Amino acid sequence: MTDRKGRVITAAVVMLVAAGILVASVLLPWYALTSSGGGISIHGFYYAGPASENGTIRYTCSGAPVACPSQSSYSSQNLNNTGTLAETGFYLLIAGIVLGVAAMGLALMRRDKSGGLAPAMILGIVALVIAIAAPGVYALELPHAISSDFPGVQGSGPWTSFFGSNTTGGEGFELSNTWGPGTGWYLAIGAFVVFWVGVILLFRQIREDRALAPESQPKATGSPSPTDEGSPKSPPGP
Repeated sequence: MTDRKGRVITAAVVMLVAAGILVASVLLPWYALTSSGGGISIHGFYYAGPASENGTIRYTCSGAPVACPSQSSYSSQNLNNTGTLAETGFYLLIAGIVLGVAAMGLALMRRDKSGGLAPAMILGIVALVIAIAAPGVYALELPHAISSDFPGVQGSGPWTSFFGSNTTGGEGFELSNTWGPGTGWYLAIGAFVVFWVGVILLFRQIREDRALAPESQPKATGSPSPTDEGSPKSPPGP
């Protein structure tokens, strides 16, 4: 039982770690755009969050001819489709965090009792599906969302691919541009992997609990059958 308790606690901790990684994913940028050249450097960072929340878009600039806002929001920049996608990812991450913590709690509740880990495993499975769905949908849909927010834009850019690079400008002045996923996006994928480990640990323990279940149940007892004590003799006939 002590070994079982330790294994269940380990699985619960793994679920908590995965949920914690998703928390970090919310706090870090999901996408980054960089333009540099001619002494100018502009970095844009895009976060998962409510479209109207200030700070979901942040900038760091140097050498720019005009002032660069330190932070903004999708709504204020009329990035409505991109903002909707970022908001969807945000709520998916919140759901994954809640499910991961719930899976941890349910597992800990059964650490001293045999069986009963299936609900925790199911919540873990849903959490890992969310953890991979959020970055997957974001990567697939972001170019379309940006293209919709900038109709008629030409050339290559984040509206044509999720990551890439190009050079813009003319003679005497060129900007090197790069775009691609940020740290938060990668962390969501990392959370998926950790959730998967937690689910495997719970599954192995559930299988072991089921294998040991028949041995832990007491054998049924009852009155001895007549054959055990011998059948009563019938009285002699007349």
